[in-house]
Amino acid sequence: MGRCDRGGSGIRAFELTNDDTEPHEFAAIGLADGVDADTVIKDPNSGDRMGGTFLDPGDSFATFVDLEPGRYGLACFLPGTAGTHASEGMAVEMEVG
Repeated sequence: MGRCDRGGSGIRAFELTNDDTEPHEFAAIGLADGVDADTVIKDPNSGDRMGGTFLDPGDSFATFVDLEPGRYGLACFLPGTAGTHASEGMAVEMEVG
């Protein structure tokens, strides 16, 4: 489960908790024009990987990130049963105005 709260001046607060029984990755990816979350799911190198963290079951992570206006993908690229967790639905696209 995750949450992203809007702060001032492009600052976002991310609070993540892995309430699953397996490890997960939180990867933040900058999306250029013409690149969307589906493209990055198929090719993780198609976006500008900005950082992230790994969370074991039960772990929590909180941070503040100063994001420039633009589009971003948030995903888990660890292996799943039918590809990566991102290809199984663990990916989201967000826009910072």
